[in-house]
Amino acid sequence: MTRKIATLSVVALVLSIGVLAITGSAAPAKKGADRLLKNVQTKGLKFRQIGRMSFATDGVLLVADRGNGSVVAIDTGDTGSATPLKNRIDNIDTLIAGALGTEATGVQIVDMVVNRINGRIYLSVIRKQDGISALLTIDGFRQGGGRQPGQGPPRANHSAG
Repeated sequence: MTRKIATLSVVALVLSIGVLAITGSAAPAKKGADRLLKNVQTKGLKFRQIGRMSFATDGVLLVADRGNGSVVAIDTGDTGSATPLKNRIDNIDTLIAGALGTEATGVQIVDMVVNRINGRIYLSVIRKQDGISALLTIDGFRQGGGRQPGQGPPRANHSAG
């Protein structure tokens, strides 16, 4: 599955929202990131300094890149119904550190959001030793590297930038 990614400067995002508020109309309905942004990329996601996150409609994840002063929209492609985790996740910092190749004290969790479409958890994190930013996912089922229900603890999947 190819995820669509788009970067938009904060100023352009604010201007776009302002124009829609003034005109009260929008283009014909589109899906995901295509509906929100133009010039969508399909790979090459790099964060200079990952920040806060929020979900827009249709499973589009908005991620602040504080280092570039921009907002990145990611069409997650998440589908299905919410699947809760069967077990509590203890020592999440250790799980994240393992995905980033460091110790638990070497990670900073910046933000966490849950996609209401399927319950997938998204974490924005920074590896302290070199400032590498990463976007991690944790879910309660096997889709993109999660776990099968009833199997051991969930695993973090990551996209470093």
